[in-house]
Amino acid sequence: MKWVVYDRFEPEKFLKYFDVIKKTFNHASNVIVDISAMSKLLIMVLLQKLRNFDINLTIVYAEADVYHPTLQEFKAKEKKYQRETETLPVFLTSDVYNIVTTTSLSTIAMQGYPLLMIAFPTFNHRELTALVNEITPQHMILLEGKPHETYNYWRLESIRWLNRRVIKEHIANGEILTEEERIISTFDYKETIKVLEKIYQTYKYARKMVVVPTGSKFQTFGIFLLKQMHPDIQIIYPVTKKYSDMYTKGCKALWQIPFPSLSKFLLQLDGYRKKVLVELKNTIQVVLKKNEYL
Repeated sequence: MKWVVYDRFEPEKFLKYFDVIKKTFNHASNVIVDISAMSKLLIMVLLQKLRNFDINLTIVYAEADVYHPTLQEFKAKEKKYQRETETLPVFLTSDVYNIVTTTSLSTIAMQGYPLLMIAFPTFNHRELTALVNEITPQHMILLEGKPHETYNYWRLESIRWLNRRVIKEHIANGEILTEEERIISTFDYKETIKVLEKIYQTYKYARKMVVVPTGSKFQTFGIFLLKQMHPDIQIIYPVTKKYSDMYTKGCKALWQIPFPSLSKFLLQLDGYRKKVLVELKNTIQVVLKKNEYL
């Protein structure tokens, strides 16, 4: 067993420790990555480093029996806010410490273009506030998570209620162009890819696309795969100062996503991107040829 430290305040440092992990892969072809308790940015950073290894990867996730806040906990703070007109309640995490990224998740593409930020609202509305104030996007699209179980659907409306003030404030000031929120499953990572791919195809020539993986763990995995398809996408993350002691409880079910020969699979994604670029090049050549005749 080897222990490696991930400092969420300085995620780039984790890459220096990766040589310790790399040595282990010389003797293993099957790798299991348990993302259950990982930071979303750690998931991105770790998988980004694993992509070049010829391994059989299995992503494992333990679905919690109880996710905090519970409905009772949320209602209690909501009533207190309405009664005492205090500041909006914050759940699960505290204030935002910094907006971070790593070299491998950054890009120099589309510099100087208007910024399109795609974010997932959370129970900590200060995350969205910090992102808007720090990144100052000209265009914002919010992806709202639809819970896996129907009895948790209240969470979607609650998160929307917590973040509405941030959104309305900037819309009213005319600072940010926003669009109707997209509601996507917190468990179906393929749906995340499908929605993000549609947004990418719409704005790829007019916006610098920045994605904030503050959604679910599976949504984060979908964002990782999208990043392999489109390296020109920028990944950033709001690191909070502190986590709540009450985050999840128990284990309801185990889920896994197997990827036999990860590196070959990611090469296929890279092939998809190159195919699109070739089609674009051919289209441009046809247009130029038409212009010559004109």
